[in-house]
Amino acid sequence: MNWDTKAMRLAALPGAKRLVVSLVTGPITVDSPQWERVEAAEVARVLLSVNRDGTDGTKGTDVAKGTTVRAIADASQLYVRVEVSLLKDDSQQHAIEVYLAPLGGKDITYRFTVGPKADSKQEAANGFNNDPLDPRYGRFDPDWNGEWKYESRINADKQLWVAYLTIPFKTLGVATPTAGSFWRGNIGHTRVDAGDRIERSLWSANSSTKVMDDRNDFGELVFEAAKAGAAKSDVDATLSRMKALHQDRKWKELIELFGTEDVSSWPADMPDKASEAFHLRGQIYSFLKDGVKAEADLKAAIKLAPKNPAIWLTLADNYTNNLKDDEQALAAYRQAFAITGKGNGWQPLTATISMARLLTDQVKTDEALAVLKQYGDMEGMAPVWKIKMLRAYGHVYAAQGNEKESLAKFREALELESQSAAGR
Repeated sequence: MNWDTKAMRLAALPGAKRLVVSLVTGPITVDSPQWERVEAAEVARVLLSVNRDGTDGTKGTDVAKGTTVRAIADASQLYVRVEVSLLKDDSQQHAIEVYLAPLGGKDITYRFTVGPKADSKQEAANGFNNDPLDPRYGRFDPDWNGEWKYESRINADKQLWVAYLTIPFKTLGVATPTAGSFWRGNIGHTRVDAGDRIERSLWSANSSTKVMDDRNDFGELVFEAAKAGAAKSDVDATLSRMKALHQDRKWKELIELFGTEDVSSWPADMPDKASEAFHLRGQIYSFLKDGVKAEADLKAAIKLAPKNPAIWLTLADNYTNNLKDDEQALAAYRQAFAITGKGNGWQPLTATISMARLLTDQVKTDEALAVLKQYGDMEGMAPVWKIKMLRAYGHVYAAQGNEKESLAKFREALELESQSAAGR
């Protein structure tokens, strides 16, 4: 009987620890909301806990307190987020070690080591050296150098350290994992407290585990498709956070947090909230001059809420200000006006004045006048909007070369503006 020992080593281990790696559309940041929907695993199996004098360090102390790991992958990278609860008066002498054995028929293990300081990162690999006579054979070679990124965050108020690793698949020499595939690996945490007590803990270990890098104790990193949709509570929390950031004009932060949010996967019975989220994000992209992404989000919002004039107006503004497509802008403004009908509210008046301006720029002055004259003598219109309408008339007449009418409209607007200011 011939035993395929290599295949046996690569096969999934019965009863092995499992860490689900959620496959998503990236890129992912340390603050991406997807992390809230990924199950965390505890790094809690203590291998060593000793005091400076060599005595048992587990008595009367916090052992392996609150260290967890989550993992997400997209088409090009693996993201690992480790959270460490800091002890009171923590010395911040910590090290996180991430071991990855991506299989692929090779007995190669990669080790990524990080600490609380942003520049505290090291990498090594074991398995590339096939010469048994070489002193480095069977050991981790620190000279191996791979491309990867590390971000460290310490929140003193919450007593929390977040270690965030971004590891490209090309660095590991593997293709993008598919749903159902798995790697082997482990996550270790070493802590030295203020009293010089050393504690080492692992995610995957058993009673006989002695060292952190023992491949026999590695658990499984199982790649699975992300959940079909966010829970309703997640949707409410995400939308609430987006609205707060929008109101506070923290536009870049909103995109950093929710730029990769898969709004299309939100529950089908929440189209209004999904449309609002697409609209909010589309507005921000438009403000930040990213017209292409704004257009994509705004069209997605319109698909869910085609009778919402505010979205059509935002789309029209994006065509005007960012994509420089006047014809598409005119079509969107006309659609907004068709939904609202003629009225003295801000939406129909915004559409009217914007259409007149675009038509004037195109020297289609007769069409521009026809748009404005829908409002006749502008009876009942708020002064601020009447002033804007008069100025729009002034620009149209100026484009026609009718200086007399143009000056008359501008003077009327100026007089009304003075009256409004005096009455405040």
